[in-house]
Amino acid sequence: MTNLKQYEESVKNLASKGEDFNFPNSDPKHATIVTSTILNISKEVQFYIKNFDGSIADNILEEIGDKRPRFIDSLSYFLAIGNKIQIVIEEPNNNSSNNKISEFYTFLKEEVENSKPNLEIKLASSTFKENIREGLKLETKSSDFFFMVGDDKSFRINFDRKQGKSVCNFNSPKIAKRLSMNFNKGFASCSKFVFND
Repeated sequence: MTNLKQYEESVKNLASKGEDFNFPNSDPKHATIVTSTILNISKEVQFYIKNFDGSIADNILEEIGDKRPRFIDSLSYFLAIGNKIQIVIEEPNNNSSNNKISEFYTFLKEEVENSKPNLEIKLASSTFKENIREGLKLETKSSDFFFMVGDDKSFRINFDRKQGKSVCNFNSPKIAKRLSMNFNKGFASCSKFVFND
């Protein structure tokens, strides 16, 4: 069994037990497993992300048998069964680091064009960003603070993408509700994200 497969099994186990347990989550492959799991166990998700570079979403975890990007598969199913996701993006950068449009961007654009009522994508306003930093009393100097919340109980918080500093929990209503509350507080101030043709 590969290390990634062991990690996947541990994550599934934590999610099914519903324990209040914080665990680290660093590189994009591990992040893909956690964010996909949050989608799989939630009905409502809020996602604050840097851009559509696809670093998490475009990962194909071949070493554990995936043939397509896991996050996109999970999100596709999540939306198909009527679950709701709100996404706030910090930068309107549509390209990945290798200068091609990411699969994540393409997938979301198609979903928006198909008028999915359970998918909202907005561009972060300065009010939204201030709300997040002040409301959560962030002490980190990093501008790389992003998160995902599921059903006001699961979360993945990224403190610094370059350093790989992240923490996750599948049953921490206190922290998840605080993240969600601050997300909601600034969401109305954000403008609708417009995809380029």
